[in-house]
Amino acid sequence: EIKPEQDFKSLICPLCFKFIYKSQSTVCGHIFCQRCIDEYLIVKKTCFVCNKTIRTAKGTLLIQSFTIDDIILQLMKNCEDSEIQVQWETQKFEHKTWLLQKKVDKVEIGDHIDVRDTDYIWCIGEVKMIIESIHKEPIVAVHYLGWNMWYDELLPLSSPRIAKLGYYSSRNDIPKYRLQQDTEGSRKGLMQAFMLNRVNDIKKVVSGGDAISPKGGESEDTKSIQGQVLSLDPQPGVGERKKKENQ
Repeated sequence: EIKPEQDFKSLICPLCFKFIYKSQSTVCGHIFCQRCIDEYLIVKKTCFVCNKTIRTAKGTLLIQSFTIDDIILQLMKNCEDSEIQVQWETQKFEHKTWLLQKKVDKVEIGDHIDVRDTDYIWCIGEVKMIIESIHKEPIVAVHYLGWNMWYDELLPLSSPRIAKLGYYSSRNDIPKYRLQQDTEGSRKGLMQAFMLNRVNDIKKVVSGGDAISPKGGESEDTKSIQGQVLSLDPQPGVGERKKKENQ
């Protein structure tokens, strides 16, 4: 890892402590690797650095900083440190592998895929319609399995909210919807986002590295909770807006 006290501090991702690769800038101005911030936002809605809310149901604005990317690329070309060069090549390979593993190249009507909803929860979706046009990428109509049709969406096939079936939905370290139950155990027609067997820290979700707590200390979202069901959002009503079909 690159030590943050070096002169390149502003070019180092706060999540992985490596040179930023494929930069993504948040609304609060902090910059991360594309893969790092993508994984981080699955489980957190506030900036890792300043704790400002950057993920909302209305959308998450992330902008690529081409200037930062160009500066780092030039540094890598002139870098004589073999260890940093090897690390950089590893980052490039891992990023490319990440994109290829989750990429959906082609779908047919009735296919199931992973799809991320507006609350950043990965679900399983069914392709209901494919809209194709010349010189434009296909757009797919996606139905969230288990939800009513009001939540169906039209998404470009290359959208970061679409992935191969099982890439995210098979994971146990990210939020999943569960049917909410009342105190007597009876079923309700509401869903809530929960996580089972949460890993020790957000940093481990992102890169598998050493645990680092976000600014402000450890929060409920980053504590180790094994074998428990944890509501990710303490605010009443959040994550409960979708109703199950046939309830």
